[in-house]
Amino acid sequence: MKSDIPERIGILDAITAGLTQASRRPWLILFPATVDLSLWLAPQLAIGKLLQGLLAVWEALVRAAYSPAQLATMSGMFAMVRDTMAALGAQVNLAETLTGGWLNPPSALVADQSSRLTFFSDIILAPVGLSLPLARVASPPWRPAAIEITSFWTVLLLLGGLWLLGQVWTALYLRAAAMGYKSSATGETKGKPASAGATARPGDGPTPPPAEDSRPADRNANSATAAQQPGDVSFLALLARLAALSFLLGLAVLALRLPLGVAASMMLLSGGSGANVVFMLVGGMTLWLLVGFLTSSFFVGEVILLERQPLWRSIVQSLTLVRSSGFATTGLALVINLIVIGFRAVWGLIGDTPTGAVTGILANAYLSTAMLLAVFTFYDSLKGRWQALVAKAQAQQARQMKNNGQ
Repeated sequence: MKSDIPERIGILDAITAGLTQASRRPWLILFPATVDLSLWLAPQLAIGKLLQGLLAVWEALVRAAYSPAQLATMSGMFAMVRDTMAALGAQVNLAETLTGGWLNPPSALVADQSSRLTFFSDIILAPVGLSLPLARVASPPWRPAAIEITSFWTVLLLLGGLWLLGQVWTALYLRAAAMGYKSSATGETKGKPASAGATARPGDGPTPPPAEDSRPADRNANSATAAQQPGDVSFLALLARLAALSFLLGLAVLALRLPLGVAASMMLLSGGSGANVVFMLVGGMTLWLLVGFLTSSFFVGEVILLERQPLWRSIVQSLTLVRSSGFATTGLALVINLIVIGFRAVWGLIGDTPTGAVTGILANAYLSTAMLLAVFTFYDSLKGRWQALVAKAQAQQARQMKNNGQ
């Protein structure tokens, strides 16, 4: 007997569908490409001098708090901190805050990001020193000299403004991608006859009953619902939801990392074997919690974009779907992460010339869009299967209640 529960789409099938859909909507790559080209051409917003001033204050406080004998044993730590701060000051570019956000497309220029498509490598592994040293796209020879930001308050203002600008641009990109995906899905199903085993797209409610049981009013309501598009929610409401999601997830990740930071400080200052054991235990627990938390939040953006749900309902629905298909979702995120990181290495290899850099930026924009549409496709499959299972359980419960009533 053939089951009326649809099969979940495979990971490779979802990625193939994403690549195909992205090739049919080339205008979508303009959104991530514009950000990367801006970062590539604009001067670096550096904070090297500010970090050196903060380092001098920190070193003065430490020297005032410890005795000369203790300071003599800490000379190696001072040298390591100076080297670290110097390297950080040379690398940090405040303009890269434009790419900071859970739903932002991965950049071809930024080393470590907070995008969900690379959360295994950039959010979980990179902070504990387990990232791969990949070549980066070289700056153009005509790029202006770096602009040094020496005021702490100016840094905060720039970080907030650039982050908000990045969220606005990302919301425009995601809205355009979602509307294109929904219109494509509607076109694929147009003209197909409804059946008792058919499942609705995300946001269309539970599986509809057979045609002979449908009333005209119900059919009109279903038609109105199916005609709705993601644009029915105002852009400001969509922006608020997406920005709140990125902000809250950033705070949650920071809170989960705090115990790891404390353990690392203990290990650095004491250097004892006990501190190393504590660091390993805390680090392992932190990584496990981060993987579970971020995987559970993987589809929150899809619920907001494709179903126009508020943030709290989107979080609950994403958790529900991931609980029913945790291994599949983790596999999808891991495969996409490997693809994006692998091609990030390619962009670094070919990006040592201006032509190669522009090629890498445009190709990365296409790849990021394809992976986004692949996630849309995979989510749609999971949601359709989940709706069919819920409808089947409700039908069985209704039959059981009817039999008990007889």
